[in-house]
Amino acid sequence: LEFRELAPVVIATDGHPIDPHPPEDGRVVIGPGQRVDLLVDCLGEPGSIAPVIDHGDPRFAYGLVNLVYEREAIRHEMA
Repeated sequence: LEFRELAPVVIATDGHPIDPHPPEDGRVVIGPGQRVDLLVDCLGEPGSIAPVIDHGDPRFAYGLVNLVYEREAIRHEMA
């Protein structure tokens, strides 16, 4: 999975906590039947879209999901 402008952090695999780390090359690789817990801080601009792309089939990639930010921010960054 490719998260484009998002920066996921892997925090567990198959339900077992691990040392939190960003995925290599920014892509999360998941095998058949495998589970990965991610922490993703969604700090995009209100109204923007953050796509998650699935590269599971080497012949083509497809959009798995689009994370859509509300037009109004629900939280504000602290200075």
